[in-house]
Amino acid sequence: MEYSLLLGLLKKTIIKNNVMCLVVPKSQRTKVAKEDIVVYKTLFKEKNGIYLSTIKGFPYQRGYLYYQTGKKFTTEQSLFDKFIYKGLHSFQFKKEAKKYLHRTKIIVEMIIPKGARYYYDGGKYCSDQLLFPEL
Repeated sequence: MEYSLLLGLLKKTIIKNNVMCLVVPKSQRTKVAKEDIVVYKTLFKEKNGIYLSTIKGFPYQRGYLYYQTGKKFTTEQSLFDKFIYKGLHSFQFKKEAKKYLHRTKIIVEMIIPKGARYYYDGGKYCSDQLLFPEL
């Protein structure tokens, strides 16, 4: 019981400090998408069809495949958990993404393409590829 409360507080602290982090069991290994996975992301909508990620301000544009360069995932480990910082973060459900929605943000549908590597915590993903499809 104390562990889950601590984990909840840790997640809030990490997001509050503008660092997106996925927490998974220490034993979890990266998975490979066997088919396209539809996910959701909160973004700021800018002019000229450009969108910015809400945590790091990374620019996204419809019709492009985004992928992680260099080391695929940056992780730290504790006694029980693995904390994944570097990667392309997204939500499994739109209702989960809405929890992080403010007046200036929108929710967009993206795709983790077949063959991409990812971590999953039961509601959020951190992947090495994200496709932002055309409308």
